[in-house]
Amino acid sequence: MDGYENTRAEIQADRRITKDLKMKPILLGLALLSATFLSAQTRNEQYYVKAAPFKMQVPVQPKFPARCWSIRSYGAVADGHTLNTDAFRKAIAACVKGGGGKVMVPAGLWLTGPIELKSGVNLVVERGAIVQFTPDRTQYPVEQLPGSTSWQVRPPVFAYKAVNVAITGEGIMDGAGESWRPVKKDKVTASQWRALSSSGVISTDGKVWWPSKEALDGEAYLKTLKDKPVLTAQDYAPARDFLRPHMVQLSNCTNILVEGVTIRNSPKFVFYPTASSQLTMRNVTIFNEEWAQNGDGIDISACKNVLIYKCTVSAGDDGICMKSSSSGKLPAPRLENVVVAGCTVYRGHGGFVIGSNTDGGMNNIFVTDCNFIGTDIGIRVKSNSGRGGLVHNVFIRNIYMSDIKSEAVLFDTYYEDVTAGKDAKDVKTTAQDKVPDFRDIRISNVYCRGAATAVSITGLPYAPVQKITFDSFLVSADKAYNARDAKDIVFRNAAVLLPDGTRQDLAKAAAFAEIDPFKGLAMRPHSSINSAELARQYAAHTSLWNKALDFLRTQKLAELAPGKYPLAGDSVYVSVTYGPEKALDSTKWEAHRRYIDLQYIIEGQEKMGVAALSGATETVAYNEAKDVANYAAEGRFYVADPTQFFIFFPRDAHRPNIRVVDGNVRKLVVKIMAAP
Repeated sequence: MDGYENTRAEIQADRRITKDLKMKPILLGLALLSATFLSAQTRNEQYYVKAAPFKMQVPVQPKFPARCWSIRSYGAVADGHTLNTDAFRKAIAACVKGGGGKVMVPAGLWLTGPIELKSGVNLVVERGAIVQFTPDRTQYPVEQLPGSTSWQVRPPVFAYKAVNVAITGEGIMDGAGESWRPVKKDKVTASQWRALSSSGVISTDGKVWWPSKEALDGEAYLKTLKDKPVLTAQDYAPARDFLRPHMVQLSNCTNILVEGVTIRNSPKFVFYPTASSQLTMRNVTIFNEEWAQNGDGIDISACKNVLIYKCTVSAGDDGICMKSSSSGKLPAPRLENVVVAGCTVYRGHGGFVIGSNTDGGMNNIFVTDCNFIGTDIGIRVKSNSGRGGLVHNVFIRNIYMSDIKSEAVLFDTYYEDVTAGKDAKDVKTTAQDKVPDFRDIRISNVYCRGAATAVSITGLPYAPVQKITFDSFLVSADKAYNARDAKDIVFRNAAVLLPDGTRQDLAKAAAFAEIDPFKGLAMRPHSSINSAELARQYAAHTSLWNKALDFLRTQKLAELAPGKYPLAGDSVYVSVTYGPEKALDSTKWEAHRRYIDLQYIIEGQEKMGVAALSGATETVAYNEAKDVANYAAEGRFYVADPTQFFIFFPRDAHRPNIRVVDGNVRKLVVKIMAAP
């Protein structure tokens, strides 16, 4: 057992959803809304903490005297142009001297530099108030923050070792992030890029806008400091614009409350508590633009006893994220006892995310009753060697998602941060220590309408992702499942609805992945292959597939002469060709009915198109003798080379033989008899 039980109402709701999905997938949206409404009617913070499948107390919330100090009393002016940094500082100092209480920010537009919170202070940003942090980057000193040996830019809001501290109210805090962040050209519209180009500087390759020349050159400048034995703030000052701060950074704090406020437009992460405990976030709105580089929403780092409740996030990077970096002085796990409940993420690289820093260890995480809409990935667990560690006892339950761009659920142990101005190919992992160890994770009652892939799992050969259980899981997706270096992956009542209406049992897809019929091949299957249909066809004609794959393993393919190579009569055979490819206009979309095509480029390159037959229109009737019909279709095109092969099933339209470069191409096509 997982340590918790569904309520009777929840069980009924889940059964109703599953029944409706089987009968009419189009009803998914209504079912999800009704289940969410049912959950929201009866559940509060105490319920969620008690329902967690591990022992945890409700986080201790700070208490404050009724005394109040208004920033107006210390000279603050709400005109949006007067810098009020000193007024905030004086009001907070008076509050601390007076024994603690509330520092009031009334309605108005309050321009300020960094604000340091202290023990016993509740910063109340009242409705109608906007705390606008100055875009003047010189107002943010470069310093070694307390408890840190690294040089950083002072965050707009920060605290160190504060006890009983809060940010509350219904007002807005704006971090002036547009004055700090680089922007990638491919993340914005043409008009937005033109507007940006009127200020700042653009990288030499034309791909990234930077707010200043110092920001553009910052990374290179920092490298010049490596050989200097003693460094000061003055040494780091030229890199200030590059060393963007997080917006709200609370380090080593205890008894924290963040409630009601909107925190937006951060230079980097929006909300970033580190090494803190007894944290409650309630009804907080977090916002960053979609193009905000490193613009994570909520990043909980190495914290304990945390409750994130009814928060709404739109982010430029990860939405709600757990991080945990190791410390030589503190034992693992550094992140423990976290509940995320009733939250919504509208946009971000991931809805709920673990990583990439996991080397400090994570234990006891409960995520429930959350909605992820339009995120790149729904549930995202990522790390890599060099910053990985044990992540276990994670329970993700009652998650409703729609319009997920990539994977509904992703486990990735090869993750790399790609900074502005770099490509993924520029980042290499060579570390063999601090290995990611993802295990003992249960994902249950998860429903998603629309994703590219339902589940993708990539472990390491020496550290597989393991003991992951999916229970009551239904996703409509283009592809069902892929896995590498994964074991003990369990699916119960788990399925994927594919574009052609096929319902793929994920348990069967996982069983096929465990077999891995492609093991030992020098080339790998292309990601466009319909994994569910592959599993079905392989199960139906295993011997034919094995003959075909053994041929690829054992033959010297580069030495094959053009011609036909029978492997099992007409049931499976190989055709090898050598010659020039065609211009796009000279090729046609086609599909077969009797045979499956496995197409592989032995030498050279070829562009291939792939489209779902269900969306294609027949233009030339099926020729039974040639086993081909032609179509008009809209699909995706890929460049095929000797590193990968493509498989086209009878339900796929494909458009092969498109020239990439001049010259001859050596190619083989394996024809495998298709199962009905």
